[in-house]
Amino acid sequence: MVDRVADLLSRFYGVPVRFLEPLNLNSLDESAFEGDQEGSGRRLFTDYVLGRLRSGPHRPNDVAAMLALTPLDLARNDQGAWAFGQASLVDRVAVVSLFRQGDPNVDFTLSLRRTLKTCLHEVGHSFGIPHCAAYQCGMNGSSHREEADRRPLWFCAEDEMKVWLACRLDPAPRYERLIDFAQSNGLEEEARFWSASRQALRGPGRPLASAR
Repeated sequence: MVDRVADLLSRFYGVPVRFLEPLNLNSLDESAFEGDQEGSGRRLFTDYVLGRLRSGPHRPNDVAAMLALTPLDLARNDQGAWAFGQASLVDRVAVVSLFRQGDPNVDFTLSLRRTLKTCLHEVGHSFGIPHCAAYQCGMNGSSHREEADRRPLWFCAEDEMKVWLACRLDPAPRYERLIDFAQSNGLEEEARFWSASRQALRGPGRPLASAR
């Protein structure tokens, strides 16, 4: 699951993705955790994780953004509010939980799609993209499972262009890479959408357009 997340992030944002050494949860301070809520066990405070990513000694000097993935449920504050993930719009750090994404042993494709949605969304925030309220978009906000499932994996045209510009991407080969990923991972709806997006770059009787 995590390898596929890294693969899509590299294709979507056009940057190489590398893994740092995993951090053992048992090594964290007790202040990093909220007690058992709703029978989900301990939750990890998002602010604690973002703070570690923002200023920790393990942060590479050349990093574009940092994403932490955890099997634990996440808590936004000390009032019992859980979260799929959270990011900073200015510090280029994000954290995502695998806890509420479904059981990959039961339905791997559903769990993968949910995890990819959350990771693309939070990394989008870490690159400074706010919530989108104008279109159906991967940057739509969500506060519960049904709302998150209605959100598409892809971005709207406005947020797509923000990614193109911020990451200096050529959209045509990028769509080719995204289509290949979707087809290889059973994401049929996403493959159709990115194929239509690639086709939209074509003019009548012209070769595939390329942004420079």
